[in-house]
Amino acid sequence: MSDRPICPSCGSGNPPTLSVCWKCGVTLPSTPTRQHPTPSITSLTTPATLSVSSSTFQSQPTSTPVQYPPIYTDDTSDTLHEMAETRRKLDTSHTRKGLVLLTISYTSIAIIIAASTIDLLWGLLASIADLIGIVGGLLVVVGRDSFGRAHSRNTSLCVVFFMISIVTITAGKILFGATLVLSQIPNGTITYGNTTSSTVNPYIILYITSMIATALTGLAVVFLTYALHRKTGRIILSVSYITLLALTVTMTALILQGFAIRSSIIVDLAYLQEMRYQYEIVQLLRIIPTLAFAFSFYLALRRINRGEIPESTAQKTLPAY
Repeated sequence: MSDRPICPSCGSGNPPTLSVCWKCGVTLPSTPTRQHPTPSITSLTTPATLSVSSSTFQSQPTSTPVQYPPIYTDDTSDTLHEMAETRRKLDTSHTRKGLVLLTISYTSIAIIIAASTIDLLWGLLASIADLIGIVGGLLVVVGRDSFGRAHSRNTSLCVVFFMISIVTITAGKILFGATLVLSQIPNGTITYGNTTSSTVNPYIILYITSMIATALTGLAVVFLTYALHRKTGRIILSVSYITLLALTVTMTALILQGFAIRSSIIVDLAYLQEMRYQYEIVQLLRIIPTLAFAFSFYLALRRINRGEIPESTAQKTLPAY
């Protein structure tokens, strides 16, 4: 006869150490339920005579109950899944908000570029749009962990390029101020009014460093969301950066050429006006890569909203130990 408790719900046998059924989870009775065979009735009038010798009980060995090891339920994997899923949702929320801000920022910058040719007061709004873009980029960097190693590496490179661009533009402004002062001290003597000096034009230093800083910032923007895109989004990012870089170099060249014309003895005002007109056209063309960057941020945001990224932790299974 078995000493294993029988589940009253499913009828499965259980080890004596369990208080609930291993199969269906129903609480087992404190006294094991035994299954007794139905006795066969051979006669209703004459009871059967049983002759059992005493030696029979002496010869049979006493059965030792089988000891079953306790069964432990390991919920460590479930806890790790919950922690990973919570972190994934938090990172997704940060990245989603950051992409929304970046989309708004770059769309606003494109509109401001178009309006700046009409009213210079739009430059203040451009600074606000840049600030919104920086906040959006920081949110994307904060929520990078759940989007894979490639995205984490790229966002780290983004931060490095952005910091180098800030250092570059700061150094350019410092050199601009120092060169502007030195340009008034020819041959070691301070003079006033129009002077001739062999020092480098301070505006050349300012605009060249600004061009380098713009190139570094654009590279940071590309790395910020590059790993979040498929092939189409990555192509848009790359073409946008190349276009922005080409337009920035062209604008800087026009500015430097204008300074060269103004510093000459004979100033061709008609040619200078033509260069200014070309500069405004190139400046308007910057709307194209700016809107392309905004569209790429929207594409990454759409992938997140559709659940394509990041990969859900519920689809992953931890290895058994």
